[in-house]
Order: sequence, then C-alpha cells, then structure tokens
Amino acid sequence: MQPHKLQCYFCNSLFIPHYSWHKRFCSKNCREKYWAKKKKENHWKPFHGIFKKCEYCNTKYKPIRDSQKYCSVKCSNKMHPPPPNRLIPKYWTNKKWLKQNYFKPQISISQLSKQIGCSRITIAKWLKRLELKSLPKSIVQKGNKNPFYRKKHSKKTKKKLKGPRPHTAGANNHSWTGGMNKCIDCEKQLNGYKAKRCEKCSFAYYIGKNNQNWKGGKEPYYGPDWQSHQKQARKRDNNTCQDCGLYQIKPRLHVHHKIPFRYFRLEKHQEANNLANLITVYVPCHGKRHKIINSFNYQFLTDFPEYQNLPKS
Repeated sequence: MQPHKLQCYFCNSLFIPHYSWHKRFCSKNCREKYWAKKKKENHWKPFHGIFKKCEYCNTKYKPIRDSQKYCSVKCSNKMHPPPPNRLIPKYWTNKKWLKQNYFKPQISISQLSKQIGCSRITIAKWLKRLELKSLPKSIVQKGNKNPFYRKKHSKKTKKKLKGPRPHTAGANNHSWTGGMNKCIDCEKQLNGYKAKRCEKCSFAYYIGKNNQNWKGGKEPYYGPDWQSHQKQARKRDNNTCQDCGLYQIKPRLHVHHKIPFRYFRLEKHQEANNLANLITVYVPCHGKRHKIINSFNYQFLTDFPEYQNLPKS
C-alpha cells in the first residue's frame, strides 16, 4: 500500500504528511510566503459595513472582514470544495481494517505507519480505543522478520560481551563523574558518591553554627542588671514556683525568661530582663519550659499561653 500524498496550498507540490492530515504546506517557507501574501492583500482588514449578501445562498449576514464572501464555512466549502487528496479515509479507525492489515500479516506498528503515511502514536492510540492489544516483539520479530536473523557474533564480540570492558570502565566511560569522593578535611577515601566528609570530620564540622538546628547558642552573661532583676523577681513571687507552687529559699529557685534571651541579645538586655518577662520557676519546671520552646510542640502551649506569640528562630 503506497502512502497518500497531499497538495501544498502555495506551491501545489505533492508531499507526505508525517504528523496530521490537516497539514496545508510542505515546508515552513511556503507557509511564511502564503501568509505574507495574504497580509499584503489586506485579507484581515476589518469591514465596517452593516450587511452583505452570500454568493452561494443569497442570505444577508454581517461580515467580519472586507474580503468575506460567504456567510458560513459550509457555503464556502460548497462553492470551493477541497481537493480529492484531502478526503482520505482514516483506515486506522476501522476495526476490521486493522485486523486484516495489522494482525493477519503480523507487522509492527512502525512498518504499518510507513505504509499508510501516518504516525505510529495515532495507531497505538486507536488500538487502545478499539480495545485491541498490540502484537509483542516475539511475534513481530519472529524468523525472517528479525533483523539479526541468520547472523552470529564473532569470537571477539563474545569475549567483549562476557569479559570486562576497559575501554568503557572508569575514566574512559562517557558518564564518568570522578568516582567516589574523598573527605574534604582529612582526604580519606569514602565509600559513597554523595558524601563529602567522613564520620569523625562530619561530627566535628556540624557542631555549633554549622548545624542546621543552630538557634544562636546560649549566652552566659545576661547584662549588668541581671542579678538585681533576679532578686526583684523572686521577691515579687515570694520565692514560690509559678508552675507547681513550691516554696523554697535555699537552694534558690531559678528565674526564667518567658521570651528567650537569644531573641534580644546584649544589645537589648534591658527589654529581656524586664520584670514582665521574668518568672520564678523550680528546676524541673524550668527544664520543661525550655523543652517547649525548643520543640514548639503546640499541644502543650495551652498550659503556657505566653509562648503562643513567640517568634520562631
């Protein structure tokens, strides 16, 4: 079966469509020249008139442009029917035709697409729509149809296939990226491809500011007015824990910052050490409050409403 050909709108030459049957031009040059010619003729110039008569059915209509002659596409097709090459039946949509030309000769989809002049993707789609299974390679490439029919590998090629291949191994391979990495600090050979440091160097590196969970660290010095504000907070709360209600003078209870000191730093130590931000707490209760701040577990924030508006670090 020979592939069907279409006629170009510009140069009138015959060509085989590879993608769709609605193709009008054989090349990009023909398409550009065709539309450039249309623009020169003022084909798309708008028409400011009110009504026009159709040349086929003589009905009145409102034209969109000046060169419009017919009221609809149907009238224009009846006056100027398309060429006979355009009216090609789509064989691949018919179930009987596919059974005769695809399943009986047991041809591959690519071979059938070359015979018709249609893409293999459209044939595969229509096989799915018509609930037909495509033939496997074991049937399509059986016997004479196989490209490797009555051919054998030489001894050299068999050795290459079985044994190692030094010409494509290691640095000779086109996808070689440098092999396994070495440690950046101690230059020790690593077992992985993505790792950059060994275990010892990674533990030493990810301590402090390099850690992803770093929140600024703990400052041992809270400013010059810290001790005086500490005493005032204990006097205000009568040396009792504000969480569990424990009264204790010695050893002294802790004084806790409601909003942590790291959000203020030494530059704003007066705001951090303000009595409204301080509270006296027993030692285990102090640890609980710090756990809540570090974890931001919102299930327990109902007991401590002052932490609900904390800025996240």
